[in-house]
Amino acid sequence: MVYLPIALVNLWGASTLHSSPELAARLQTVLDHTMELVSAVHIACAQTMTARRAQSYCSYILSIYTTTFSYLAPAHSWWCFPFERLIGILQRLPINHKFGEFENTMLCSYIKTTMFCRWLARLDCPPAVQECRDIFDGVYAPKSSQNSSQEFAEDPMNDTIRVPDCAMTSAVPDDLYTLLRRRTAILRATLKFDSVIYSRASTHLGNSQILYYPRGDRTLTPVPASIKYIYGTLTGELVFAAQRHLLLDPHYNTINPFSFYPDFPAKMYLTGLESRLENVKVTWVVSHFA
Repeated sequence: MVYLPIALVNLWGASTLHSSPELAARLQTVLDHTMELVSAVHIACAQTMTARRAQSYCSYILSIYTTTFSYLAPAHSWWCFPFERLIGILQRLPINHKFGEFENTMLCSYIKTTMFCRWLARLDCPPAVQECRDIFDGVYAPKSSQNSSQEFAEDPMNDTIRVPDCAMTSAVPDDLYTLLRRRTAILRATLKFDSVIYSRASTHLGNSQILYYPRGDRTLTPVPASIKYIYGTLTGELVFAAQRHLLLDPHYNTINPFSFYPDFPAKMYLTGLESRLENVKVTWVVSHFA
């Protein structure tokens, strides 16, 4: 859903060259039709629904769906993907091709397991049973592949990244000094938060590309940037020092082919970066980008 429309826009969109005007017109028609479908799916899967989005969806598909989305709200509240996923899990269970009592056995086992877990969570659960629970958790609970205190700094409880106790300070580069106004700081190459790995550009370029809300204001449009440094503040929080990507220069008549499809969330920027560094907290980041 992401790669196909981006590829088609770059191959068939505005300012692309083709062997004949007829072929260019035909490909543009196919592209417009495809992008209408993609935009409709994007609107249907949005986390929020507005009157403008409902009207756009109406223009892409059918007018009857405007009333449907007005009453049902975002598709996340009523779609069936979780149930389809559960069905897939059940279908992969080994049953040795024996049917009949399988469904009843599975249902009873699920109920017994749920009741047993609920009993273990009660305050009046016997200490001996709780001790057995701790043993089983230690044996079967999933473990991280690496020690987070050594490789990453992560604190998912309060969504703040803390500097590890064993971290050492380093000399601050000149461009970072203009932002920090101090000569030493804790510098990191990578950082993991919410199961997402972020890196400085010199370590891994792909993991350094981020979309974030400027100053953490979620009413603003996210902007793309590249992480140049990951450093620790005086309060012990790890923060990004990032450079924004430059906007397309209208003086060079550069056409953004995605501007013709306002309901498809893609936009072109230059590969060049601003010279100015700015602080970006991890919780301001929306996602990586390409």
